[in-house]
Amino acid sequence: MSSDDSPNVKGRTTGPGVFLIITAVLNLLASLGLVIFGLMGAAVGSAATNPDFQRDFKKGMDEGLKKNTQMSAEERKQAEEVSKAMQEGIGQAGAYGTGMIVWGVLGLIGSLIIGIGGGTMMSMRAYPLSMGAAVLALLPCSSPCCLIGAIGGIWGLMVMMNPDVKAAFR
Repeated sequence: MSSDDSPNVKGRTTGPGVFLIITAVLNLLASLGLVIFGLMGAAVGSAATNPDFQRDFKKGMDEGLKKNTQMSAEERKQAEEVSKAMQEGIGQAGAYGTGMIVWGVLGLIGSLIIGIGGGTMMSMRAYPLSMGAAVLALLPCSSPCCLIGAIGGIWGLMVMMNPDVKAAFR
């Protein structure tokens, strides 16, 4: 490869590298949102297991039903069932919150790999990391921004598989 080909080859990796970095930033923001909502869900679930909370919740719901004298017996029965379902559902928030935290942390790690890999693709260093970032961006379960990640991942792989580009990496 002559030195005249190097700028041309480097220009081929800039677009997908930038696209991967944009994907990483979007994934990072979405993953932070998952972690924040997961923490809120875990806190609600934790509070719901407190016997004082359960007693006060039931007391508040019962008082609200007693105050409403215009309810028919059927409506009151439905409202009591809803109240019971709400009590059970609030307790499950902790498990969902924990799942969101785990998914968000994995997304944060994936975002860092994709972002760093996009940077190495642009600077034409660390071929394996650049390839790994492109493949990771392709996986729909690796990011909330799967369509954008798929576009950047496919583009990155197509460019990275070119023999001239592969040879230009150091």
